[in-house]
Amino acid sequence: MNDTWQSIETAPKDSTSILVYEPYKSSLEHIYIVQWRSWRHNYPGAKLMQSWCVICSNQDGQDDYETVDPTHWMPLPRFPN
Repeated sequence: MNDTWQSIETAPKDSTSILVYEPYKSSLEHIYIVQWRSWRHNYPGAKLMQSWCVICSNQDGQDDYETVDPTHWMPLPRFPN
């Protein structure tokens, strides 16, 4: 497993969860766990959207997405034994 930061262009876009780095958004740097997601808004003629998304479950048990614009990624570490 490569445990160094890599350019986001090399990240997997197959719904694998990965760790990403997003620099200086609102004067703060962020690290997120994200997946590449595709979706359409629920209205006629909506275009297919694709983005890196932080995925959270809302109070109804539905997935909520926050899109982010990372520059680097790395695989998630293994779970402890």
